[in-house]
Amino acid sequence: MMSSAKRVPDPVAEKAKGLQIAIEAAGGQRALARAIGVSQSTLSEWVEVGQIPAHRVVQVEAVTGVKREKLRPDLYRH
Repeated sequence: MMSSAKRVPDPVAEKAKGLQIAIEAAGGQRALARAIGVSQSTLSEWVEVGQIPAHRVVQVEAVTGVKREKLRPDLYRH
C-alpha cells in the first residue's frame, strides 16, 4: 500500500538542481567558471559536491539570474 504522506524536499538535491540550472543559464561549466573568475576544475568540484560555496552564491546569481534561494535553499529562504 502506498503512503499518502508528502515527500519532504531533499535540500542536497535542491542545491544540486540550482547549480545545474545556473550552469545551463550561463552556457555551460566553462562559461560560468570564466564569468565568475574560477577555474573549470573548481566548478566541477562544486558539481561533485552538489553545491556552490556560500561566498559565491550572490555572484552566480548576478551572472546567471538564478535566484540565491534556488542556488542555496539551506542559506536563503523564500
